[in-house]
Amino acid sequence: MKKPTKNRTSPAGAGLASALFPGLGQLASGRRLAGAVLVTVTVILVLSSVAFTLWGDTGDLLAWAVNPDVLLWVIVANFVVLAIRAWSTTDAWTRAGGAALSVGLALLLLFVAVPHVAVGYVVWQGRSTIEDVVAAEPATATPAVATTTTSTAAPLASPLVPAMAVPEDTVAASKPPLGTDRVTILLLGGDAGPGRIGRRTDTMIVATLDTISGEAALFGLPRNMGGFEFSNGQVYTSSEQGLLNEVYRYGTWYPERFGGVDPGASAVIDVASHMLQLPIDHFVLVDLIGFAALIDAFGGVEIDVTRRMSAPVFNRDTGGHTNVVLEPGLQHMDGDLALAFARSRTGSSDYDRMGRQRCLLTTFADQLNPFSILFNFESILDAIGQNVTTDMTADELSSLMKLAPKISMDDTLVLGFEDDYRKGYTSKGLAKPDTEKIREAVELVITDPERARIELGIQAASEACEEEE
Repeated sequence: MKKPTKNRTSPAGAGLASALFPGLGQLASGRRLAGAVLVTVTVILVLSSVAFTLWGDTGDLLAWAVNPDVLLWVIVANFVVLAIRAWSTTDAWTRAGGAALSVGLALLLLFVAVPHVAVGYVVWQGRSTIEDVVAAEPATATPAVATTTTSTAAPLASPLVPAMAVPEDTVAASKPPLGTDRVTILLLGGDAGPGRIGRRTDTMIVATLDTISGEAALFGLPRNMGGFEFSNGQVYTSSEQGLLNEVYRYGTWYPERFGGVDPGASAVIDVASHMLQLPIDHFVLVDLIGFAALIDAFGGVEIDVTRRMSAPVFNRDTGGHTNVVLEPGLQHMDGDLALAFARSRTGSSDYDRMGRQRCLLTTFADQLNPFSILFNFESILDAIGQNVTTDMTADELSSLMKLAPKISMDDTLVLGFEDDYRKGYTSKGLAKPDTEKIREAVELVITDPERARIELGIQAASEACEEEE
């Protein structure tokens, strides 16, 4: 049995040194070789981690951050490092003459363990949240609405079901891997919550990205549009208003017709893809109340308000509203106020609202950074886990995150199909989309962005808040 090395420091000093930096306690207590090895390994690990964080590929970091397999390895590595630190602390303590069974050593080991346990817990929660939100298997293509339909009585359990013919058959096909050259995502903001029956999607934005060049575009779909078609050419009519924001609810009434992990989203995808003549790969649905919680998790958002306006702030508990007045200028808003800013109808049209929604989304995205995500990770996970739905798998989400650094707000064009893109009215007085003009505009934005800026007079996402049209 080896004799303890002659003490050069107290057990508490040696143990604390190795607790803070493995190997220092060994050097202090006379174990030069063991101390040198531990210090060298620790320095290499620390410098490598810092270098990777500061200079590593951001896309890879984001991709790994949402990959459950990678997060599992992070948890394992975290506890391996814990084991090394615990051994180093214990060894330094005992080599300096301290008793192996003592309150002092126990407190030091607790000091070492707490941060690792906290990190392990948060990463595990993140991994669980991602697995809960994403789809278990790759999604199939949104079923094409069959061209042969029959009039089917509305289910008794579905109040106010649209009185249109219900398709009998659907066709599901395998989707290609996530965007080899282009990926397109439908972003939906749902208004389910206190005082509401069902869910309407008041926010509908199609985001498309060229995975090679990084050129992106956002197409906003007006909620108040009517007389649009499904992919089989069938015009949507309804015993309700017949608005585009009602299609989601319609899809949930006929899950066997539209399929997918969320038939409501599949129905909106069918309409949007047909209207834009642009294949849509996936969807992300965020309840608007949850989006407010997500903004709160990040500590709020800075919005440049262009004019004085009244905004109805929603009470998440009661479902009621309290009007507040927003003055022009840069303002820091919490989630509820930001949502009120984006959804206010006072003195503005639906098209104004669409502009503010785009302003909020792009500003919020532009203000995100790895440090804000890190410091608010647990709150962010809670908001995402309760309010976000998607048909992407973990691998597909990871692939999408890897593309994120390619996107520039200065190069992302934003187009809302407003008055210039309507053609006639429905029998209920709703503006009908000029499908041909919409498709031409979409094609121009995708194929020749610079020409689209000039001919269509559209802005980049970074300019979304500069003025309200």
